[in-house]
Amino acid sequence: MIIGSGIATLVNGSVTVLLSKIPATARVFLTRQNRLGTVGDLAHSSINPGVSFDITSLNILDQSQVYWVAIV
Repeated sequence: MIIGSGIATLVNGSVTVLLSKIPATARVFLTRQNRLGTVGDLAHSSINPGVSFDITSLNILDQSQVYWVAIV
C-alpha cells in the first residue's frame, strides 16, 4: 500500500522528507527527475518512524530533484 509520494530537492546531496505516516518497515523507492549539480547514486539513508525519512546522494554536490514513493 502506498503511504506517500512526492518530489524532493536535494541540497548539498541530501534532504529530509516529512511523512507522519511512515513506519520503520516502509520501503522507499527513488528516481531522479532531473540532473542538477554533480550527481551521485541515490539512497534513503534513514527512517524516523512517524516523522520523516532522509534521501541522500553519494555526491555532496548533487542538487537534483528526486521523485519518491513510500510503501508498506
